[in-house]
Amino acid sequence: MRKLCLGLILLGAPVLSGWAEGQGTPSANLGRVSLFVQGGNSSPTGGTASRSYLDAWAYVTVRSSELEGAGVEFGVDSRGSSYGRSSERDNRFQLYEAFVGGRLGDGTVGVRAGQMWVNELGALGSVGGLLLDYRARPSKIGKARFGIFGGLEPRWTETGYVSDVRKGGVYATVEGEGARRHTLGYVLVRTSGVTERSVVVFNNYIPVGRDFFVYEAAEYDLAGPGGIGNGGLTYLIVTARYAPGRKVDFQVNVHRGRSIDSRTITQDTAAGRPVSPAALTGYLFESAGGRVSVEVSNGIRLWGGYSLERNNKDDAATSRYSGGFSIVNLAQSGVDVSLSSYSYSRPVGSYTSWFASIGRSVSRKVYVSADFSTALSVIQLLPENGVKLETRPRSQRFTLNSNVFLDRHFSLLITGEFLKDEYTRELRGLLGITYRF
Repeated sequence: MRKLCLGLILLGAPVLSGWAEGQGTPSANLGRVSLFVQGGNSSPTGGTASRSYLDAWAYVTVRSSELEGAGVEFGVDSRGSSYGRSSERDNRFQLYEAFVGGRLGDGTVGVRAGQMWVNELGALGSVGGLLLDYRARPSKIGKARFGIFGGLEPRWTETGYVSDVRKGGVYATVEGEGARRHTLGYVLVRTSGVTERSVVVFNNYIPVGRDFFVYEAAEYDLAGPGGIGNGGLTYLIVTARYAPGRKVDFQVNVHRGRSIDSRTITQDTAAGRPVSPAALTGYLFESAGGRVSVEVSNGIRLWGGYSLERNNKDDAATSRYSGGFSIVNLAQSGVDVSLSSYSYSRPVGSYTSWFASIGRSVSRKVYVSADFSTALSVIQLLPENGVKLETRPRSQRFTLNSNVFLDRHFSLLITGEFLKDEYTRELRGLLGITYRF
């Protein structure tokens, strides 16, 4: 069934684009179809037999242009993956967006039905259902938009919807000059008839002249998950950047929040199972730091930074030092060079992660590069949509890349890679082709 769905989307994407143009939609429809094939051989260091594999992924994105007046809108964003017989992973088909809709009258009222992202609400904006929005007339404060939506909760690692979960919300957004944007929203998520989350969402982008801007995003839960425990600040992100000239810029980042498995807590509450105090407390994560970047000469830029991070309230703070440089068109040779490092000072042990790259355009249509990196992180998908992040300080990776632009529609990506760490030795190659229309 997944292969059938993916095939229909692959065949239908160009048709949808052409159909929209025929309906009078602006011609700047954005569409992309990509296919990637990866093969390799992995040899564990424990002496067990090596494993060969051949995997494939397909990406399809088609989206109509943003309409100012009346007309039809649609969007499709899907991913499909197929793994060889030797892999323990199941084939997947992920549908991020698949909606149809349109704007009525002079474009002030819009309606969409299907699976979509309400981008104003970030991660909470994924919904399968109905969205209505209204655009007010421009005023002194800017362009205001209001929306209301409701429906089901999509699964994020596969197609379908989470059982017994319903969500809905409202939002208001004001936009102004210099990309200024302010959003205030509210989202309600209910699981098995019990309130899982009742959360207020804030997003602000505030430019001050041409030299300074502040971006902030926050979520604040009005109640504890499942109606028990306490609400409070879920996360707060603040980024400020000041660039008084082309040669130098300063950036400050603050990130603070907590991670709580609200869905499991709500399911346990609905089923009458006890919930531990530790689950209600969750994990605290916070970081604060800054970075300075200086262009010392034309095409040569140096940067350095420092941040203090903590992944749990009972953990000691960790210092992270970063620095590097980049050179564009080294000595007029056409060669680009970059080097960066991240050093982590922890009570349980310190380590440094390095990344180096050198590249050059062979012709107007071909760019080749070689990369070296250390201390990689591995992301693993766990059962029930869980994620595990594992850091391997002793890992090293060597990569050769080639980007080939065949014409205005087609491009190729060719990559060869060798990875080694204390667990495995792996050699793999990747071939990708992308068609844009």
